[in-house]
Amino acid sequence: MQFGPGLRQWDELGRSLDRLVKATGASFAVVMDESNDLWCWSRGLDREDEAPFLLLDRALSATDVPLRRGGRIDTLKSDFAARSFAAIYLLILSFDRLGEPFQIRKEIAEALPEIEALTLALPPPDGPDATAGVAALQKK
Repeated sequence: MQFGPGLRQWDELGRSLDRLVKATGASFAVVMDESNDLWCWSRGLDREDEAPFLLLDRALSATDVPLRRGGRIDTLKSDFAARSFAAIYLLILSFDRLGEPFQIRKEIAEALPEIEALTLALPPPDGPDATAGVAALQKK
């Protein structure tokens, strides 16, 4: 099974990220996990772009506790916003120019339940093997 554009669940998550980008004025939005895996991205971002990985490093530095061990991230800086969810994932938005912080946080909070549900609905990128993706992390 191909993981990425063309997979129904992936496309739905991408559209949700697109709506959040539009609502917040962000340049792009991504869903990543703390292991540096890029799960989905909005329009306006090339898959090979390293910007999300740089933002992930900055976001993860906001906590001393790994996400899978109970760490949480909810940060808003001048050029990005990051919010953790479902133990290992991060929603990251990149901004050329940050808008009103209260409104951005509100839009993220409203969009996050759908983004979380769609992320968790994605099949493991390596296939349905019980040792792949989220299933492997749940066994740890």
